[in-house]
Amino acid sequence: MEVFEYYGRVSEDGRLDFPEALRMRIRSNKKLRVMVFLEDEDPDWNKMAALNFLDGYSDEDSIYDTL
Repeated sequence: MEVFEYYGRVSEDGRLDFPEALRMRIRSNKKLRVMVFLEDEDPDWNKMAALNFLDGYSDEDSIYDTL
């Protein structure tokens, strides 16, 4: 199995275009497995989560740091 990754967009008519270099490697009627990962819509949420991740950590939890 070969795996290719690229970023793209869906056109107004709902089509997902392949980059030309990848299109040349795919034969017509070739069976594909497609996975779609949507980019996060709210980068502020990710930033807040990263900044507040350790807020729930207490000094009593340090016992697990040595396991």
